[in-house]
Amino acid sequence: LAILAWNIESGSADNQVILAQLKDLAAKQLAGKLDIIALSETPPKTEDLWQSVLPAGVAVMGTTGDSDRLCIVYNGERFEQVRVIELAKFDKFTLNPGNQRSPLILHLKDKATGYEFLVLNNHLARGNADRRKEQALGLSAWAREQNL
Repeated sequence: LAILAWNIESGSADNQVILAQLKDLAAKQLAGKLDIIALSETPPKTEDLWQSVLPAGVAVMGTTGDSDRLCIVYNGERFEQVRVIELAKFDKFTLNPGNQRSPLILHLKDKATGYEFLVLNNHLARGNADRRKEQALGLSAWAREQNL
C-alpha cells in the first residue's frame, strides 16, 4: 500500500510548483504504485494537484476548515469507500473547536481481498500548543477504540 501525505501550505504555496513536484514524483518514483494521497491545507478544488499522480483517484474532501481543508484521494479501481467520518469531538476531547479542520477519516475496502482499513488525515493546530496537545490526546484515544 503506497500512501503519499502532503501539506499544501495553502496561503504560502504555489499550486503550480506543487503540481510540478507531484508530477516529478509520479514520473520517477510513484508511477502506477500510488494508492492513496492525503492532502492538508488544500483549497476545496484540488483536482489539478492529484489527477496526474492518481488518475483513477476518487477524492473525499473535508467540509471543515473553510478554504484550508483536508482531502483524501484513493484509487477507485482498487478500493471501495465504506464511510467517511469527520471527527470534531471524541470522548472528552475537542478536536475541532469550530474554526479548524476536523480530522478526516476514510473507511476503505480492498475490492480484491475484502480487507478493510481506516485512513486518517489530520492537521494539528499550529501555533496553539494546548489545542495541539488536546487534539493529539483525543486522536490517540480514538485510535485505541478502533478495531480496523
